[in-house]
Amino acid sequence: MKNQIILLCLAFILCTSVSSFGITQTPMKEWTILVYLNADNDLDEHGVQDQYEMVDGGGSNEWRNVVTLIDRLEGPATLNYIESNGIKKLKDMGELDMGDYKTLINFVSTMTKAYPAKNYCLIVWNHGSGWYKNKNKISKGVSYDASSGHYISPAELNICFTEIKKVLGRKLDLLAFDACLMQMIENCYELNGKVHYLVGSAHTEPLDGYCYDNIFYEMKSGIKPVEFAKLIVEVYTAAYNHGCYGYNYTTHSAIDCSKIDNILQAIETLSKITLEDNYSKDIYDTVLGVQEYNFEFSLDLHDFAERLESRTEHPPLKLAAKNLKEAVESAVIIRGHTGNHLDNEYGLAAYFPWYPLIFDPDYLEINYCKATLWDEMMLKYYKEYEFEDFFRFKKKQDIEKLRKILENTTRMNVGVNNHLTAKLNFQLFVGDYKNIPEIHEVLELLKNLKD
Repeated sequence: MKNQIILLCLAFILCTSVSSFGITQTPMKEWTILVYLNADNDLDEHGVQDQYEMVDGGGSNEWRNVVTLIDRLEGPATLNYIESNGIKKLKDMGELDMGDYKTLINFVSTMTKAYPAKNYCLIVWNHGSGWYKNKNKISKGVSYDASSGHYISPAELNICFTEIKKVLGRKLDLLAFDACLMQMIENCYELNGKVHYLVGSAHTEPLDGYCYDNIFYEMKSGIKPVEFAKLIVEVYTAAYNHGCYGYNYTTHSAIDCSKIDNILQAIETLSKITLEDNYSKDIYDTVLGVQEYNFEFSLDLHDFAERLESRTEHPPLKLAAKNLKEAVESAVIIRGHTGNHLDNEYGLAAYFPWYPLIFDPDYLEINYCKATLWDEMMLKYYKEYEFEDFFRFKKKQDIEKLRKILENTTRMNVGVNNHLTAKLNFQLFVGDYKNIPEIHEVLELLKNLKD
């Protein structure tokens, strides 16, 4: 009954939204590009600038519509039609909550009706966070609205694009995130079956984001969705490789979403194998040297698989890693990066903090974890190997590491807590730690943990 009510509410929104936007339907074109421009935050001035870049790139023409919905930090949101000689305001929209997925559904559903086209591209412009812990606050999602404090979560992306698929009667041709950290397998899972091509960054994005003038200028009549996806990646990479935005550290990739199921199946097989036997040493050696993104919170899925394949001597695990590597290669149709510390990127990330202290237990609740064994593999790794580093009480800094883990243990998985407690008890019982002054602190922390 609850799901039926939600669907009825969405249907009401969609049925009434055409009149609320007040836009008359226009003739069919090759492309309609919709930019959901959430500048109701510290990116305000960049949002304004990017609209003018779209004008400089040619804006709308006889074969292309470019429509933006921009909500600024101060002032009302506006619906705009980007022309070759300026920005035409279609309507003042008042204050909108751009962090509400229903606002995004409303925008896409009404504008695809008003500006019908053979191909549709949606660009979601804003902050993105993937899965990221900043100052003990967990951030995850995209389109952060400073006025409301809301954002669109991965689960809401699923709801949103499921509804958009119903409105279009087919998958969206191209979805691009002009936002940080969105090219993650966790987001791919939510968008699977709803989008043909997905463009985004596994790494953080510079504030300038996309070079819209070059993207629109290089886009030619007759371009196909797969070609447009590749063009965005090429222009973005060139912009930060001593191009229009100078030089900066970036990644960008385009994914053929029809291949996501193959990646998910390969992840499931690899995770299952690691759970059936003790391969934690192989995982540990791989994670230590893997290509990282987002301050060690996520890793490059392809580099992880490739390194694991070369390091393990166990045939089943080696084959599973090879299959995962090849599945990612098949799905990523183009990738680019700037900066030599990103040389091993392949354009698709996965959440895997190497250090258990920064693991976010909320991650276990997302749909991806409920459907795969990836999270179980991580927790097994933390239990069986990673904690070994903290049982070598030889130096004061080792005690400091252990103290931090114990102080933050309530934020960790209960199974890991129990394992850690039991192992500490055993190590302290059999070990000779009498000459270590800090050992009494460990004993006190352990007592508090047990209480």
